[in-house]
Amino acid sequence: MGTYITHEGLPFHGALEKIRIRSCRVADLSLPGFDEKQLLEITRDGTAKLTQKTPEGTKKAKTRISQADTDYIFAAFSETFANYRRKRIPSVSGHWRVRLLTDDDEVYFYHGANGQDYRYHDESLTDILRQRTGMPELFGLCVKAETKNKVKSIEISLEQTAVDEVKDQYVNEYGICIHDTNEWLLVSSEGTITYNRRIARVGRVSLQYELKDKVAEFLKVYDDQSVFSHPKGHSPDTVQDEVRKTYRIVVTRDSGDTSVLEGSFDKDGLPDNWPDFVGRLTDFFQGQSLGMLFDSRVYSKVLRKCNEVAFCGVDIDGVVRTRYYRCGDEICEGDTVVVPTPMKHTMAIGRVVEIRNYPKDQIPKDMARVQEILGLAKETE
Repeated sequence: MGTYITHEGLPFHGALEKIRIRSCRVADLSLPGFDEKQLLEITRDGTAKLTQKTPEGTKKAKTRISQADTDYIFAAFSETFANYRRKRIPSVSGHWRVRLLTDDDEVYFYHGANGQDYRYHDESLTDILRQRTGMPELFGLCVKAETKNKVKSIEISLEQTAVDEVKDQYVNEYGICIHDTNEWLLVSSEGTITYNRRIARVGRVSLQYELKDKVAEFLKVYDDQSVFSHPKGHSPDTVQDEVRKTYRIVVTRDSGDTSVLEGSFDKDGLPDNWPDFVGRLTDFFQGQSLGMLFDSRVYSKVLRKCNEVAFCGVDIDGVVRTRYYRCGDEICEGDTVVVPTPMKHTMAIGRVVEIRNYPKDQIPKDMARVQEILGLAKETE
């Protein structure tokens, strides 16, 4: 066995020679398919081996797929994981681990939760594997399991109230204004997430996202499990908060079944996995930009003339002076970019602090031989 250079969770780079996927279906004794595992290995010559372990025993299968199908699978995995970005999704209904081996003996590892699939040319990687290998029973990155009904909607309401005496006390003693507040959230399988917040005598805030595929992906994680665990609850001698905060959660499934949770909005009154749920929801909101109206990269951009060449000044950590590079029109001040360095075959990441445009026949001598930037830096770099 040779020596490998390993990379954990980094974007894939190189010529892919072997794919290995470990998939585990369901980690809860109460759910169907408990403790079923699969190991899939595909090599560049089209050999596909599948090992499946269940409580009843181990089954092995081996097949040979066409070179065209093999090339398509390898292209899908190479391109998809070359643009890999980590996502925080709780591993509650199973998990997977992908191992990609290059011809230079470099190994790239990736892991995720069941249902955390990726798409290549409008197909999921799991569907590509099942169709191209002729193995419909593959778990891949999204297990087909006998599961509960799909989640149709998650509705959450929160109410904050206080009597007038308490409100006056907070103003007089702490300088804090307490308002009666209502918040309402609906995540719907129709592809919408709606959030409203009404503050008495102050105003109202409303947000709505209509993103069918992304909302479906958000809900899919909860198809084969309870969305929320039961709260720990309070002991009888727990002090009651003067400012009362209560919540109600209603989860509805396709079958019409509903589950309801109610309680006080605090650590012991909320489900144990509330931080996981609200963390995923926060990531969802933060992933949606406000658009060009609010983007300084768009409204602050100075367009160059037809006969001009663009250069950018880049500040790099550990380098005293600003370095200059040729750049394209897509680069703006404030961008984080990848640039070459004077050392051969090395790169650095820096921040663009200046954009200069020079007429082609008036480029300063010290700028004429500068290198081009390599592109915008990804969040994982």
